[in-house]
Amino acid sequence: MWLRRLMLILFLFVLPIQVFANYEKGMQAYDSEDYQTAYQEFKESAETGDANSQFMLGTLYYFGYGLEKNESEAIAWFRKSDAQGNTQATEMLNFIKICNEIKAKANNLESIVIEKIKNEAAKGNKEAQYNLGGMYYYGLGLEKDYAEAFKWYQKAAKKGHPEAQQALGYMYETGEGITQNYQEAIKWYRKSAAQKNVSAQCNLGLIYEEGNGVPQNYKEAFK
Repeated sequence: MWLRRLMLILFLFVLPIQVFANYEKGMQAYDSEDYQTAYQEFKESAETGDANSQFMLGTLYYFGYGLEKNESEAIAWFRKSDAQGNTQATEMLNFIKICNEIKAKANNLESIVIEKIKNEAAKGNKEAQYNLGGMYYYGLGLEKDYAEAFKWYQKAAKKGHPEAQQALGYMYETGEGITQNYQEAIKWYRKSAAQKNVSAQCNLGLIYEEGNGVPQNYKEAFK
């Protein structure tokens, strides 16, 4: 009986020392940007209930230091640390909450803006049509879709929008969203270049310089 008590006393005495040692090693590794070692040390002591290690483990998960970023896992460890009175963990939980609220508002605002652009484009607004084409082309707020980008660039280009004409010419030249067609590319570049769009003028010059779809013509390229 007395032996068991002695073992328990020794365990309770040694455990905090080991936990502190793990935390210290973890911090040294963290400061040296050896995040893999830091993770191993923090995790071992965090699982025994050390609030500081729990906070640091949450930090690694939240920022993705040395492992895949995982906000849910980070919050779980911050909460464990917070429950033990770690004020840094409390501050991080409040920070995450505020960030997520801002993100939600921003996403909602983005959805409203996208819907407005779509509605204006559908009504025939050439600027909105050009912007919508760009959103589809670059995947800005919408899933990247070259076919949709081409459709909306074309609508704006036919209404005389110089940037849309240049973008349409580029899609014809590269074959993005449409069958490659240098003659069409040249046609739209010319329309855009006539409105003094510098990008169209450069692209048109390059087509003649390289002889893509037309006889090579340095004079035309230089012009």
